[in-house]
Amino acid sequence: MEDHQDILARYKRMRVASREMNNALLEHCRPSVKEAAKDLGVWVKGTVVMDIDEMPVLMDHAIHHRPKGGRNVVERYAAEHPAAPGSDSETVLAAMGQAFFSLFQVSGVVEGIGVRVTDILRDREHLLADVSLSQSAAEGVVLASRGLPFEGFIMTTGAALPVSKEVLEWVARNLEERGASHQDMRDLPPEAWSQMETSVMRACLQSDGDQQIEYQDVPGSGMTSLSKDPDRVGRNEPCPCGSGKKFKKCCGV
Repeated sequence: MEDHQDILARYKRMRVASREMNNALLEHCRPSVKEAAKDLGVWVKGTVVMDIDEMPVLMDHAIHHRPKGGRNVVERYAAEHPAAPGSDSETVLAAMGQAFFSLFQVSGVVEGIGVRVTDILRDREHLLADVSLSQSAAEGVVLASRGLPFEGFIMTTGAALPVSKEVLEWVARNLEERGASHQDMRDLPPEAWSQMETSVMRACLQSDGDQQIEYQDVPGSGMTSLSKDPDRVGRNEPCPCGSGKKFKKCCGV
């Protein structure tokens, strides 16, 4: 039987360590932000156009996305700044090096700890430790996110997006056309996963699903230092041209 209190204690420690590591990684990912914004379709006329609560998704992509033939920010940082042996920082950095993107469907709630999820692309079960999700997640909801693997549980990198029915159907149709099995997805090389992740996150951001989630586990990660220009129109706000459409569907395209 799982010791949930032990998992909760370790989750809290790893969350603190991951926030500190994110702060360090953010300083090294700044040059990657522009390319990440282009990947996700939020780079418009020389600027990032997205709502402030979507910023963690952009920064997470800049940190973890692996460019073709190259290393991502986590891999470069680990090589240049190895963590102290046996420290929580070393454990978190190792988990970040094994981070995996997927679509996670909530199958049940573990009160005060997190939720049980199915990695529907790889057909694997996980305990996703996240206290806020244990209080707010509904069974059946699907989240597009990156998981950090630890002994007995996973946790997200703090940037998750709900997957709308339309996006989920699009993913299923795409995989069916390719004849991809769960085993094929498990064996997919890192660069191919990066391409899939980019396509899925971009589709989620362009759908209305991104308005259904609030990032409650981000404070202290350094991401909140990003501020939204008060004169900038959010992607999901009405377009100022008066068309009645959302900005992202009109002049923000």
